[in-house]
Amino acid sequence: MKIISMILICEINALIPRIPELTDTEILYKLQRILALLRDAHASLIIDNGTYFPICFEPFYEEDEWVYRVSFILDGNEDAVMCTLAGINSIPVAEVIQRIRPYVSYENEQFLVDQVSGYYHPGSIAEAELLRVCGIIGADDKEATYNLITQTGKSLDVTLRSFNVDQIPHLDMVEMPHLFVYPSIYRNYETSYFYEMYPEENMVYVRVNEFEI
Repeated sequence: MKIISMILICEINALIPRIPELTDTEILYKLQRILALLRDAHASLIIDNGTYFPICFEPFYEEDEWVYRVSFILDGNEDAVMCTLAGINSIPVAEVIQRIRPYVSYENEQFLVDQVSGYYHPGSIAEAELLRVCGIIGADDKEATYNLITQTGKSLDVTLRSFNVDQIPHLDMVEMPHLFVYPSIYRNYETSYFYEMYPEENMVYVRVNEFEI
């Protein structure tokens, strides 16, 4: 812990003289990168009025690696739903994640995967300012092209415009058919509780839909 504290102090002292030449947003992301050194999931900055691209992903562990499938996207891009992310602006997804990684406060790889997948979390691959800081989109770019692979193996590029985070909830979106993807989780909502046995994994899944206090 003492070593980490010393590293943080050195990073902060290196940042201070650069403050006059940086924009407010650049300063915030410099601070976020410093906070991420703590590897504490609760240590992060919420950057107000951020802009995001109207796309979210859900991580799937397939063939010994994490892949990101489109779970939500701006209406009119139905063909993109369930597609796998291959890259952004022709930068391969593995490189995108590596560039974003230093800005994400995470305690383990699973948390990193969840954060970068979307849903407008800090560190999301839909976060326009973060993609800009990482050199994935240009300094003045308002659009990004998400390079996708369809379920039949074809390439599909979708170019999206960024929106203020407050606008996102009001956009018309299309979403992944969760009932098809996760039938055990997204069914039987009419019951108070639901469970299903998985003998082959020696596991039971239990979901409580409602309860009385």
